[in-house]
Amino acid sequence: MQDKISILELAGELGRLAHLLDEMSDSLQQREMERQDAERRLLDILDLNQKIIAASLVGIVAYDETGQCILANQAAAKIIGATLEQVLAQNFYHLESWKKSGLLQAAQDALASNKARRLEVNVVSTFGKHLWLDCYFTPFTSAGGRRLLLMFSDITQRKQTEINLNALYAITRTTSRSLALTDVLEQTLSSALAFWGFEAGTILLADSSDGRLRLAAHRNLPPALLEYLQSSHLEDTLCAHVYRLGESLIIEDTQKSENVPQEINPLINQVFEQGWRTYAAVPLLHQDQRLGVLSLLAREPRPVSPYDAAMLTTIGHQVATAVANARSFEATLKERGRLQALVKSNRDGIIFLGLDGRILSINRAALNLLHLPGQPEHWQGRRLPDLLLALRRTAPAALSVALTELRQIHKGDEPFREGRLETPPYTVRWVHQPVLAGNAPQGRLVVLYDETEEYALERLRQDMTHTMVHDLRNPLANIIASLQLLTDRATGEISPTQEELLKIALSAAGRMLMLVNAILDVSRLESGQMPLSLQAFDLAGLVAEALQWQKPAADEKELSLENHVPSTLPPVWADVELIKRVLQNLIGNAIKFTPPHGVVRIAAEHVASGPHSKILVHVSDTGPGIPPEIRPRLFGKFVTGRQAGHGSGLGLAFCQLALEAHGEHIWVESTPGQGSTFVFTLKTAQPADRTHVPF
Repeated sequence: MQDKISILELAGELGRLAHLLDEMSDSLQQREMERQDAERRLLDILDLNQKIIAASLVGIVAYDETGQCILANQAAAKIIGATLEQVLAQNFYHLESWKKSGLLQAAQDALASNKARRLEVNVVSTFGKHLWLDCYFTPFTSAGGRRLLLMFSDITQRKQTEINLNALYAITRTTSRSLALTDVLEQTLSSALAFWGFEAGTILLADSSDGRLRLAAHRNLPPALLEYLQSSHLEDTLCAHVYRLGESLIIEDTQKSENVPQEINPLINQVFEQGWRTYAAVPLLHQDQRLGVLSLLAREPRPVSPYDAAMLTTIGHQVATAVANARSFEATLKERGRLQALVKSNRDGIIFLGLDGRILSINRAALNLLHLPGQPEHWQGRRLPDLLLALRRTAPAALSVALTELRQIHKGDEPFREGRLETPPYTVRWVHQPVLAGNAPQGRLVVLYDETEEYALERLRQDMTHTMVHDLRNPLANIIASLQLLTDRATGEISPTQEELLKIALSAAGRMLMLVNAILDVSRLESGQMPLSLQAFDLAGLVAEALQWQKPAADEKELSLENHVPSTLPPVWADVELIKRVLQNLIGNAIKFTPPHGVVRIAAEHVASGPHSKILVHVSDTGPGIPPEIRPRLFGKFVTGRQAGHGSGLGLAFCQLALEAHGEHIWVESTPGQGSTFVFTLKTAQPADRTHVPF
């Protein structure tokens, strides 16, 4: 019974063992299938990696621990200019290019530290190709031991662009930070040689006087060539050819020059015979003007890419701009020196104020006339308030004038203005006007004329004239009275002939008395001794009266008198009698110089509103106009034209003095052959002044 149980147990164990073997068999089959599947995937990955490596544009090379190449793709071979077999045969420990460029040190550092390394190198490959490479070293371990993976790409074009841009920036910075022409040219030439790898160079500039090229800057020229360029005319050189043509010339090898005009082959041979193999020249052009030539030379043949040529042309423009700026600066300095010498030596005081209110120039004469302390250079650059503060102590009259003129300028009244002031012991006539460059304001110029002696003589002459004229008035009045008695037959009968002679004498004496009175009135106005009787009145009525008074003279010449003064104008505030005489003088002149059947027209307009409004009065004629030669001094005393029937020359002087006594202005607008228009201003009456005189 016990034996049966043992057999049954054994049979059960065998069954379980068989089942376990079946399970193990199934598991082994599953694992085998998984292994085969993993192997297929691995092969697919390896195949994919090989395809990626082969198709990659990045160079990929793997090295073993001894430096021997064990893997490379076509991109690697193409970048360094070799075949795949040549790359695979390399050992980086034996490559001179790796030692010189720093690649070998980077590879060793990566293997030693087990860390990736990246660097950009400039290398000449074993196969003669000049490259810039962006390299990335990655160490790794495989079944075969330690390995080094190198991935690299060609960045030659980018690096060349960076170099060119750096060169352009350096040259631009050189040409813009200095206006000393010699320094600019020397530094620019040095930068161009350094960045483009040429050995020697020149900059020739055309002489502004005769147009010939002359050596302006040079680098590394042999003594014989330098002496030739400094002493000879350069018309028969490649530089002169480039200058005349105005176009760049690039010869990569003077021994094998192709695609160049036949006529310059002898000139190229000259360069070759002097030992130069590469020649590059660009004209210096500024706003279509040829200024010179930049030339670069190399002893060995050197490729010059189109990009290099374009960059050289750009640099040529930069140098030309620097030359033009430097020449303009030199001319400005010379002109400024001449101007400063003129200002310094001028006997008249000169002050030039900038738009910012600073004193740009002042001379010794101005300081003397205004009693200002110090030297001219101490005042240059100082602000206008400093000058006004000093004038308060040294020349109060000048300060008063300056403040008045500043107020006028702030109101927008900026044309030419002049006047006279006293800075004892000096009598100074001042003139100030805006200084313009085209239409752009640059500042204001103040000129001070020392008229001390002239004014003293003028006052002496005026006093003598006034005395003489005044003394003539009483005898003239007696003569006129006597002639009038004779004409009235108070002393007896006279013949018709005697009566005619007496009338002529009486008329002449009357004109002489009018001249004497006019001279005395002008003298009183000049000295400020004529009091003004200011009142409000209607201008339209006064003009109508003046025209009526002049009508007989106009009718005699068949002239048309036109009154275009509106009756709606506000009343004016002035001396009625003086303004009446101003109108009589202007209308009388217009009638006198207008040919028969012409027109004399009076017009007026209200030009502004408010408390400071003005009336502009126009007196126009259709006469021949005012001769240009007398226009600047038209309002001076005793100034007359060449027209027939001209007067004493005091009428316009009286008009100006009378209006200036009112604080007003008068001017003339005239075109020869088209008549003249005299314009003057009058103030409008204020509301409190409206009790006025009607006409």
